[in-house]
Amino acid sequence: MVLMITLLELRDEDVGLKSRTVGAWRERRAARCVLRRGDKIALLHVQKLSYHKLPGGGIDIGETSEEALHREVEEEIGSRIRIGEHLGHTVEYKSRLREHQTSTCFLATESEEGEPSYTQEEQMEGFRVEWYLLKEAIELLKKEKPTDYQGRFIVKRDLRFLQEAEKHGPFFDS
Repeated sequence: MVLMITLLELRDEDVGLKSRTVGAWRERRAARCVLRRGDKIALLHVQKLSYHKLPGGGIDIGETSEEALHREVEEEIGSRIRIGEHLGHTVEYKSRLREHQTSTCFLATESEEGEPSYTQEEQMEGFRVEWYLLKEAIELLKKEKPTDYQGRFIVKRDLRFLQEAEKHGPFFDS
């Protein structure tokens, strides 16, 4: 069993907005990873909304975190992966969406390259895979100013995951 370490909790106030009253939260679970290829990690550049994010996404009914992560990375990056150590999770309360999201993050290594397969929405948002040194990725996310509501949460969440990954130095040795 994986020990669930909460790395960060985010609410609207944490991203510079006022929370709205929510009667019932919609639950969403997601799996993400810090994906390594050599000495670099993958980030998805969401060009139209001015931010970068880690690969991963929602866990479908009946899927494990690991199954969802394999599927999401293959769709978004095009890669097959080996999942490594569990980094922890974040909890987000997005009142404007009435969504309570828990994201679990792992370290992962690319085992096979491929081509991403973006949804129409992802294509419209300008998704593009980019590879960065871990320290570069951290500095990039620190400076970003997303233009949409969800992006504000995503950047803070993924920055926290990258900072946690930085503590696992041997993972990033080539």
